[in-house]
Amino acid sequence: MSTGICAKYPLRFPSVCMKIRSGTALFSAGVLYWNTRNTAAAGRQKGVNET
Repeated sequence: MSTGICAKYPLRFPSVCMKIRSGTALFSAGVLYWNTRNTAAAGRQKGVNET
């Protein structure tokens, strides 16, 4: 399923389009969360190594 289908037929596949949109939002939120966690962990590790 591509988002192009949602753009062409938004009324024909409403549930699928909503799933794609929410899935994409969840995925990007998860990636952001993971990146911030890794950055924080790396920062802590650096601080431990420097002292």
